[in-house]
Amino acid sequence: MDAVDATKSDGDSVTVRVGDAEYVIGRSSGPAAADVASKVVEGDGGYELVVTMPCPDAVENAAVENAAVGLNVIVKDGDSGQAAAWDTNPTGTVTLVEPLSYTETVQVPSDVEAPKIDADASDAAWDDAVEVALDKVTSGTPEATATAKTLWSDGKLYVLVKVNDADVDLTNSNPYEKDSVEVFIDRGNTKSGQYTDDIQQIRVSADGREQVQGPHGRPRRRRRVCRRNGHRSGRGRGRNVRRRGLPDQ
Repeated sequence: MDAVDATKSDGDSVTVRVGDAEYVIGRSSGPAAADVASKVVEGDGGYELVVTMPCPDAVENAAVENAAVGLNVIVKDGDSGQAAAWDTNPTGTVTLVEPLSYTETVQVPSDVEAPKIDADASDAAWDDAVEVALDKVTSGTPEATATAKTLWSDGKLYVLVKVNDADVDLTNSNPYEKDSVEVFIDRGNTKSGQYTDDIQQIRVSADGREQVQGPHGRPRRRRRVCRRNGHRSGRGRGRNVRRRGLPDQ
């Protein structure tokens, strides 16, 4: 959540109502409830808030996907006492589309060299990186499996993907239909379901050929990419990567 409030005061807060529960997160003091985690990032003219909290029991005990949840977000200005809300009713209604996919992108320690762009997973920098399975089917029937790790250092985002595929196919004339890895970076944290000027697309085919695009297929600046023994690694400049503070999970 982004709040426009240039004057910070102890009374600034955000109230989140989920079902019958209500959680208050102070701009300076954080959440009062022990089962709520939050992170406030101050910026020019206001602040940004990321918060995680329990779902109502009625949702937890049912099929979460497509469940309807009562929700409201209320921002209070401590100086004036004024408040603004997402819905004028006690709560509005949101539909849970699918479980959130996320990972923690750890920083390369200061005493460890940043990974080389050589697709070598044995670099010491990758030892503490969190590995996630790329196992959500978005289309077709995948025959390949893959895992990914991410790191950041000195304003750069590093991505290492390991692909297991016994039948690599590069015969299609369309780049997007060749066996490849695609990385999408939401540089503005817009969470948009469509291409915008903040969305960066990086595609690397199985033979190491790289195609970098922005919205509507417009070419972007190239990134360094390397393929080696089923691993692919790449690096993006920091000005194209916007890191958000997230609560530790």
